[in-house]
Amino acid sequence: MSFRQKVMQGLLSEESNVDTDWSTQPPRVGHPSAENPKRMSGRHFIEAYENPKEKPDCTVCSDRKKDGWKRKQTRYHCKSCHVPLCVIPCFEIYHTKLNYKQTAATDIYNLDVLK
Repeated sequence: MSFRQKVMQGLLSEESNVDTDWSTQPPRVGHPSAENPKRMSGRHFIEAYENPKEKPDCTVCSDRKKDGWKRKQTRYHCKSCHVPLCVIPCFEIYHTKLNYKQTAATDIYNLDVLK
């Protein structure tokens, strides 16, 4: 029997000492890693604010201070994140792109560099 076959047999045998029952593992604690923020995992749903007059600035595409950007208000927010977002395209951008402001600069405002 080759070395690889012995290793595979040892890993697959019932006598293995490795605990594979993940339900007994303690839950992870602390902050999520910067590479995978909470907003980029899980289930997210768009919802309109209850008060129709409530229109905060969109987190992704609105910026009053940057050149070339505009102020964009929205009636919608993510129910899980509690973040105001335009339905299209900002909701998807916020939940799929790590640097959503850079994506907004290039995809929405056609800017070469984030200012």
